[in-house]
Amino acid sequence: MSRVVYGIGEVVFDIIFKRGIPVDGKPGGAILNSLVSLSRLKVDTTLIADCVNDSVGKLIENFLVGNNVNVDSIKWYNTGRSRLALAFLNTSNDADYLFYKMQSEENLNLNYPIPVESDIILFGSYYGIKPEIRNGLTEFLNKASIAGNCIVYDPNFRKSHLSMLEQVRPFIYENFKISDIVKGSSEDFYYIFNEKSPQEIYRKFVECGGKILVLTSAEKSVWLFHPDFSFQVKVPEINPISTIGAGDSFSAGVIYGLISNNIAKQDIKNLDESVWLQIINSAIKCAISVCMSYENYVPQNYNLALK
Repeated sequence: MSRVVYGIGEVVFDIIFKRGIPVDGKPGGAILNSLVSLSRLKVDTTLIADCVNDSVGKLIENFLVGNNVNVDSIKWYNTGRSRLALAFLNTSNDADYLFYKMQSEENLNLNYPIPVESDIILFGSYYGIKPEIRNGLTEFLNKASIAGNCIVYDPNFRKSHLSMLEQVRPFIYENFKISDIVKGSSEDFYYIFNEKSPQEIYRKFVECGGKILVLTSAEKSVWLFHPDFSFQVKVPEINPISTIGAGDSFSAGVIYGLISNNIAKQDIKNLDESVWLQIINSAIKCAISVCMSYENYVPQNYNLALK
């Protein structure tokens, strides 16, 4: 049976600057990046999002269709302007962002599909905590969980969100509880928990109702925390061209590992350490592949060997 990955997240157009000069531009947003990587790995994907039907929106739509991402669940607005993200690469080729929000006078009402058993739901970033869509999102996630969908959450919580942390903290904790796997960066959890220790992060995560945590730490390492075990994987040293999209492609690699190993929702809690190690190492390969260009996604026809 073919499994579909549904991604729920905001869509932006990234303009990348290096030494103050724009060097590239492409569709972005954490969930979009993950879905494009999965699609390039020959996985069926559908994006649930909203976009403005302007020139930028048309560029994004054409790009998604060209990369075989299903766009039937995108809500299109006829008024307003598309979201932009200016990404300024530093000397380590990590990015600082300046965001321009989407402007539309129309009401936000996402087009949620009907969940089917064995499919996978990936959600996160601002959509994961956005008050305006919260009721519809939680209703969809609850239906998906009951239907047997595996749910993966990437908080992607950034410094720019700190002013609203106390308002949305209950949403974050609800997301932890409903998700089968949470993949987040040490930066995410520093802002959420004000904590840097991986072990303390996991302790607080479990207190909030979390189950399995994949914790990335940029170029340093990846931790896998499971109720029965934990381990750390060192990340190989590289000279990145851009780290934009690396974490998103890592998420894609984790999901690809679940699909390739035919792992269903009910199997996740019983996976042994060796299977998780294989999945994590393959996800690291995906992230590294993205760091070697200005692309936000794995290369076209990328061959990911799960071993």
